Amino acid sequence: MSASDKHFEAFADHTLLKHAILSAYLQRWAFKILQWGRAVSSVYFVDGFAGSGRDRQGNPGSPVIACRIAQQVRAHFAKKNTQGRLGVFAVEADPAKYDLLLDVIAPFEAVDPGCIHALSGSAAAWMDDITRVTGMQPTLFFLDPFGLKGLDAATYPSMLAGPQNEVLALFHDVGAARLRGVVHAGARLEQELSALAETPTFFPEMDEQMAESLRAKEARRLSIVRKMTPAAKEAVSRALGDATWEIDLRDLPPDRARSELIFRFVKKLAEAGARHFHVLPMRGETGGHKYCLVHATKSPAGYIAMKEAVSESLNRSELSEIMRERMRVDLGVPLSEVDTFLQDRFGGTTLRWTSQKGQGSSVRSLLLVETSVFPFQCQEIREHLRSNGWLRRVGRRDECEIPAG
Repeated sequence: MSASDKHFEAFADHTLLKHAILSAYLQRWAFKILQWGRAVSSVYFVDGFAGSGRDRQGNPGSPVIACRIAQQVRAHFAKKNTQGRLGVFAVEADPAKYDLLLDVIAPFEAVDPGCIHALSGSAAAWMDDITRVTGMQPTLFFLDPFGLKGLDAATYPSMLAGPQNEVLALFHDVGAARLRGVVHAGARLEQELSALAETPTFFPEMDEQMAESLRAKEARRLSIVRKMTPAAKEAVSRALGDATWEIDLRDLPPDRARSELIFRFVKKLAEAGARHFHVLPMRGETGGHKYCLVHATKSPAGYIAMKEAVSESLNRSELSEIMRERMRVDLGVPLSEVDTFLQDRFGGTTLRWTSQKGQGSSVRSLLLVETSVFPFQCQEIREHLRSNGWLRRVGRRDECEIPAG
């Protein structure tokens, strides 16, 4: 059984959390745009790596999640006698998974013909056909490849062409760094042999034996590496849009290389038109880092809605508490940085902690809009401001008197 097949045997905690974030966000995104977008009556969701639709335990995958939300949208607007529709494209390249996908989404197609589209092949191959249908109407592209294969930087501008288009993508930074290691494996051998030559022992025969052993070990490994290298280069270069990474990252340690690969992926989405980003480090059941979920949007509202979706999903008690707490730590903003932001921007003024719509800015809303703070951290920040004397109760509301920096 391949690793991809094992994935669909039973979704791991990090996959269930990823799906929870997708569900919470897609629901917010679709309803907000359709309710407040005025002239917009249709939005679209494009699942570029749909898989078989669910795991063998019956847990819904991304296509089923999207189809269920499409039904909710349809029922909601039908009740109001107004137009509102979420169209779904589910694309899958593996023939066996595609056949399973057809069976899974058939009941949804029967209820709402023409709303759900299953496509066999790669997302890149179908991109022109999909964007001809979606046009400039708001579209959320969900890119969830197994590894990096299938991410194609040439498609990012098409995905982000519409004024309200967004991308939610899994970027396997661990896998990308591993592929980078494969590409640079030959250079490591030369470095180790060079180090051995520069620090000889008093026993030349032993040095030569060590060198020969190292060469033999590396020869076995490199015979495998050489077969993998072309595919590894192509996968990383296609995802990032060029091959400059191969030279630029050659001498970086693994963690630095991983961060640089993520940065280059986000930069490519920015070049395609995105303006606001989240890089969410997704962790496994025991807290280990698995990959990053990258959200790219042009809208401040989308930026905040994703924060709300993540915070909501991290409250899912059926998921590993260790995983959820580690992610809260990853995404948390140091309280000292919050203090500095408030003093730099609003020192010497008084703001409400929260405010009703139309009643001006509040500390909470400004933190969510202008900083990396997520809603799950707001209560901690509120108590922190209260404890340092900045926040006090005035009548029925909390007011924050921010001292000058």
